[in-house]
Amino acid sequence: MIIKKSLLVTAFILLLVSAGVFAGEHPCRQRVIDLCSQDQSALVCPALDFDEPETVDTISAFLKGISHVDQELQEALICARLMTKKKILNFETSLDFSEDSNGKYSFSSGLGTFRFKISEPGYSNLIKAHEKIKKLKLCPSDNISFDIQAMVTDADAEYQGEQLQSFTIDLEDVKLSNISTIYTKGSFQEQCLPLQRRIDREMKKLVNAGISSGNDEFSVPIDQRVVPGNKPEKLKRFTNSAGMTFVLVPVSGDIMEDGFDCEKDKLAVTRSFYIGIHEVTQRQWESVMGSNPSEFQNPDHPVENVSWNDAQDFISRLNKKENTAVYRLPSEAQWEYAARAGSTTDYCFGDGTSLLKQYAWYKDNSGKTTHPVGKLLPNDWGIYDMHGNVYEWCQDLYNSSVRVSRGGSWLSSANLCRSSIRSRDAPGNRSSVLGFRVLAVQSPGSRQ
Repeated sequence: MIIKKSLLVTAFILLLVSAGVFAGEHPCRQRVIDLCSQDQSALVCPALDFDEPETVDTISAFLKGISHVDQELQEALICARLMTKKKILNFETSLDFSEDSNGKYSFSSGLGTFRFKISEPGYSNLIKAHEKIKKLKLCPSDNISFDIQAMVTDADAEYQGEQLQSFTIDLEDVKLSNISTIYTKGSFQEQCLPLQRRIDREMKKLVNAGISSGNDEFSVPIDQRVVPGNKPEKLKRFTNSAGMTFVLVPVSGDIMEDGFDCEKDKLAVTRSFYIGIHEVTQRQWESVMGSNPSEFQNPDHPVENVSWNDAQDFISRLNKKENTAVYRLPSEAQWEYAARAGSTTDYCFGDGTSLLKQYAWYKDNSGKTTHPVGKLLPNDWGIYDMHGNVYEWCQDLYNSSVRVSRGGSWLSSANLCRSSIRSRDAPGNRSSVLGFRVLAVQSPGSRQ
């Protein structure tokens, strides 16, 4: 059961602002010192040096570390550490394409979601450029990183027991720096330039081919260059000794044409492979490992509460059980290629969320639990639950210390279930939102 611990700091912050006391010694810090002097057993109390810049990982670790303390001390610690003007470094996320009623955008990274307004007009131009690129059936990257200088005004965290599941932080007086995408470094307006050059080149091609008049860049008809996916009934399959069914993911020719981030996938996905049509279930896990670590116990639900290291152990035992070496986790590029099934849109079925409940168990329909695999619609290659249910570990490193996970979960918003969204976690971390599916480089017993 998810327990939401709302960190009620807004009123206290308003009091501090009205009193003009953010300069000099912060009252929150004295409050923490006073509370800690009364309770020396609180292990977090000695860590009062809160002036260093943050990262998403340090904030997450901090919130995990204080989950066991009482509410009063927790609020004081949050206030002392996060409520002064701080810098958040190396914030890696994806572009948010829609602002809420308060004019704020939401950017997610790891377990955190950060909400704030963007005053720079170049951001809306960047979003428009991405919309044009999508309509041209190209493949832009919406991944972006930046540093944030801001004032935290509110913070909420969701825990399962004492395990942090997610957190949301509201920011004001935001200044962004070191903005970087795969295109270039610089302001949002500078990020638009390579996109616009690509749009202009592509429009010229369409005009020369007689496909478009070029009068309206936002009304480009769908071009004919997208290679149609094979129908699932025509794709080879096999089922292994653990009852896991795999489908052949077709890779042939120029599968991902002229793109941006797709160039990485084009290089990485050069050979066909088999991938599990379902996330690994608890029944399958138990048949190999002999136990079931899942929070939501049901043999047909995906196994969860497993780390990247646990998944590697499962795969090693599965290979040994079948006297083969064909099984492993998918690379990030292979995972996204299989998830898209030939699509170039936000989800395997298209853009927009009107159909998402037919394909994914996520925050709006999950009832705060996982669900049996394969009960919703598959993508065009017959692969189920690539959006939602549980995040799926990938083989790749996200950076030097954490691993990639993809797909969103039963707890995720619709935005976090998009095909392009990346997440990350330490390889030893376990959570009820983390599972995996298995890739086979070939059918066991076959030769290549």
